[in-house]
Amino acid sequence: MTPEVKKRIEQIRQGIVPEGYVKDKDGIYPRDWASKKIGQWLKLAERSIVLQDEEEYQLVTIRRGFGGVDSRGSFLGKNVLVKNYFIVKTGDFIISKRQIAHGACGIVPPEIDGAVVSNEYNVFLPQDGTNIQMFNLMMQLPHYKRLFYLMSDGVHIEKLLFKTQDWMKRTLAMPLLKEQKKIAEILSTQDKAIELQERKIEELKRFKKGCLEKMFPRKGQKVPEKRFPGFTDDWEQRKLVSLCEKFTDGDWIEAKDQSHSGVRLIQTGNVGSGEYIDKPSNKKWISEETFRRLNCEEVFAGDILISRLPEPAGRACIVPNLGTKMITAVDCTIVRTATKTNSKYLLQFLSSQSYFDEVNTCLVGGTRQRISRSNLAAFDVPIPAKYEEQKAIGEFLCGIDNLITLHQRKHYLILEDIMLNNINKMDLFYDYYAQWITVYKEGAIRKVTMDKYLLTQSWIKQLAPELRVCELSRITYQKLLNDYAKSHERQTTMDFHHQLKGAVLDAVDEGLIERDPTRKAIIKGKKPRHKKIKYLNQFELHKLLSNLDLGQEINWDWFILLVAKTGMRFSEALAITPKDFDFSKQSLSINKTWDYKGEGGFMPTKNQSSIRKIQIDWQLIIQFSTLVKDLPEDEPIFVSGKVYNSTVNDILERHCKKAEIPVISIHGLRHTHASLLLFAGVSIASVAQRLGHSSMTTTQKTYLHIIQELENKDVDLVMRSLSSLN
Repeated sequence: MTPEVKKRIEQIRQGIVPEGYVKDKDGIYPRDWASKKIGQWLKLAERSIVLQDEEEYQLVTIRRGFGGVDSRGSFLGKNVLVKNYFIVKTGDFIISKRQIAHGACGIVPPEIDGAVVSNEYNVFLPQDGTNIQMFNLMMQLPHYKRLFYLMSDGVHIEKLLFKTQDWMKRTLAMPLLKEQKKIAEILSTQDKAIELQERKIEELKRFKKGCLEKMFPRKGQKVPEKRFPGFTDDWEQRKLVSLCEKFTDGDWIEAKDQSHSGVRLIQTGNVGSGEYIDKPSNKKWISEETFRRLNCEEVFAGDILISRLPEPAGRACIVPNLGTKMITAVDCTIVRTATKTNSKYLLQFLSSQSYFDEVNTCLVGGTRQRISRSNLAAFDVPIPAKYEEQKAIGEFLCGIDNLITLHQRKHYLILEDIMLNNINKMDLFYDYYAQWITVYKEGAIRKVTMDKYLLTQSWIKQLAPELRVCELSRITYQKLLNDYAKSHERQTTMDFHHQLKGAVLDAVDEGLIERDPTRKAIIKGKKPRHKKIKYLNQFELHKLLSNLDLGQEINWDWFILLVAKTGMRFSEALAITPKDFDFSKQSLSINKTWDYKGEGGFMPTKNQSSIRKIQIDWQLIIQFSTLVKDLPEDEPIFVSGKVYNSTVNDILERHCKKAEIPVISIHGLRHTHASLLLFAGVSIASVAQRLGHSSMTTTQKTYLHIIQELENKDVDLVMRSLSSLN
């Protein structure tokens, strides 16, 4: 690449229009390129066919991630339910209408010429002046990948439907046909280089897997199949903990304990399978004072960290020298090997398939299974008696790891070189945000949270449809917040700001924005509306409970009673099974929730703090011991089909009206429970733990009005006490 070309690329990256280029909604591109609607570059093919029962047809599948078009196999017409299909020809461009948000599109190769597809696919032909290879490459650029997602409607990422006609109205800038062919030829050559690099990486991984199988003894054997010359002694079987000088867990660090500098907190996400994963944009720290106050366990370079959480549970890495004092999270086990144990050898054992197979037999928990430290400690580790043999194996296998890493870096450099020409700061901000959600949030958060992000994206599109990423500044960002605040309360605006900030900061890290536009943002909002009564007093609650129909079988009235006496969240109470009751200890375990807004089924709790045990009174214990004795112990006691919170709220509303007390929701019973505990003198810390709040700060904010009322009572008490001294 010549200096002139590099300079031009850098100008485009900065949003500068070089001489001979133009700038519009399609980005910055040469003046002689043509900007046309996609429907002018492609046209829909119409080769309909009705499948005949005794005829054989080849069906098509399209791999996600722009993985290409392939054969799904041959089928008799009578074995295909839908008979109306379309014929595809070599060079056609196909889109899977239900999978295009995941990059399911591509060009029909010669080997499946004449295959058929259903109406779940769009089949396109190139118009005059269109090179289909070039078009296919353009569709893989970030802007057009995001466009596939934006042109799809639906409530779930796996159930989106592509809006073909809307997509065809969008514009695409491409050069003349001759230049298209040349560009496609060059980029196809680069694709081959990437493919070759990927093949080398896969070959090395297979080679290492074979080495791991042959260089460790099989179960029941004392020596491995392959050994280094000069070593003949039988291997030993040692418990993992016996090979360690230190074997302990990291520290429980809450959000309130974190700071912007000081002691580095290594998280489970930093622990890869055999490698440390650096995440520059997600570094966490605690202060030296917090380190001393919490009496944290220091981690040193050369220590091994084992993540007890998926995916996969049990993965391990050696801690590199990060140039700072370090600690780790509570779900990481710190392993500091003893003098006669080689840490590189132990790491390779912790990367073997036999080790992970053993880990999978020890996993505990619900949806998010983990392995306990005690189970890890009891693992049998095959180990050479001589340290020298351990070292030789460790160095050899780590050498293969380094070779894999080297080839991966080459792979990334090739990709970076290709993508350098495709970075486009001119993307609309709502387009960029939609892609950011897909990349960073899809599959990592619960559906209810995902819906909030998607709502935020729709608001950006509504409030700033023309705002481009490169135009984000403190002023444009503040204007976006101000426009949102006109129709929302201050707290809602704050939530909107927090959801935007993650994407904006990533755009800064990517060099798409020079400075952080979210710095010193002012949060406004309209006057809060009058809030309904959220909780009952003790007398009102007594009237409500007296009004319940508590029969011999489980019903929603029993559900209301349980929530009122425990303060559980709605989804937590739905997930309660007979197994969760400990009748001897008068406690109830909260370790899961029920997905009542989705397809049903158990889900993880809101956060780690929500996993807890709630003490309950003896009356409730006796009542539920009778109610659940004949029910399946692992199935929810209140769920028998689709559950709607409106159903239970309606029942509660009828009881409130009948008892002549304020109408509240099921969530209001949670507020009632907490309020009564606080008025009774129970500490905020105990209330926070009972409710499953991540910190006392949450409890204080939620129940500030009650705390203030209690403080006023305390003032009255103080004054009465002082006046009695006369």
